[in-house]
Amino acid sequence: SIAPQASASGNYDPYGSYDPALTAKQQERDRIRNNYQAFIVYSRAILANKQSSLSSEQQIVTNLNQLKTRSCQPPVSDSDITNAQNEITRLTNEVADYQTIVNENQAGITEAINISADFRDREITLLTQNYDTFIIKYQSLIEEIYGSETTKKTSENESTNKQNDLSSIQSRLNLCILTTH
Repeated sequence: SIAPQASASGNYDPYGSYDPALTAKQQERDRIRNNYQAFIVYSRAILANKQSSLSSEQQIVTNLNQLKTRSCQPPVSDSDITNAQNEITRLTNEVADYQTIVNENQAGITEAINISADFRDREITLLTQNYDTFIIKYQSLIEEIYGSETTKKTSENESTNKQNDLSSIQSRLNLCILTTH
């Protein structure tokens, strides 16, 4: 109850056990944690798509090298292999970037969870400052969660396209193996 009460010592206590400052800190912590949790779901989905694309591209390079070694037709050029290797480099960097985002996000969630029961002002201040820094750093990606989800959709399409490319190259390699025995 938020009605005025007497404390255990008989002194007038206008809030009883209700502490508006503590409640405000709890609400701020919960708001930040919930926002971090929504964002980590989004960034993990992108990370998973990027990892899938990377895995497919690594297999593509392996298959291209086999196609070239077997002199399969149509021939595989060095530039085909170089382009695929460049894709691996790009995707490796993107996977690392999204892993960093996920790690920073998880650190924020952990920080919010570990706020002490008495919600010290310093802890809340640091949590808020770290959250604000995170929001500024990833603002455009965070805005997508509540809008078009462009990056997520693009990563899904890229993953699907890489899987399709891999399937095509594997079929080509299988056909070459069958016809060159």
